[in-house]
Amino acid sequence: FYQTVDVAPCRMSKEEALRTIQELRSQFPASSYDLVSRNCNHFSDALCRRLCNQGIPGWVNRLAGLGNAVRNAVGGTSSGSSRAVAEGAGGPAATGLVARATPVDGDLSSEVDWAGVGVLNAAEADPAESLRGHSVVNSDSGGSPELLILLPFVSPVKLQKLLLEVKEQDRYAE
Repeated sequence: FYQTVDVAPCRMSKEEALRTIQELRSQFPASSYDLVSRNCNHFSDALCRRLCNQGIPGWVNRLAGLGNAVRNAVGGTSSGSSRAVAEGAGGPAATGLVARATPVDGDLSSEVDWAGVGVLNAAEADPAESLRGHSVVNSDSGGSPELLILLPFVSPVKLQKLLLEVKEQDRYAE
């Protein structure tokens, strides 16, 4: 969030505005999301145009436009074309998020980009490998008792619960 921008007054009733949002919702299914050519700012622009007859300021989505231009220049395809509206084009659908099956036990270790894992304040020489092997990772006894863990995933995941266990006998005895 950077700042609030007043676009223009909406002259629709609440019911008309809600109906417009529902219409746009069908035109922007989650499966058509693409970071540079069909993101939340594109939806916001379309919504403002329908509600206020004026789009969002150009600078809001300028970086995505630049990314899309670079993608096109290097031979990539833009999902901003008509096929973006088709179910399954770009974003989560392309990465398998929409129809991805989670292991029954909920273990997402196969979804972690282990080369990018980082652990701050760990006592172990290779804490990422300890995490990968389901071993104990201790905080550095000379520093903060807190651990900062970065777990980048290969593709987007939705975490509903993260369980960290500390066994009483594993705590530092002072």
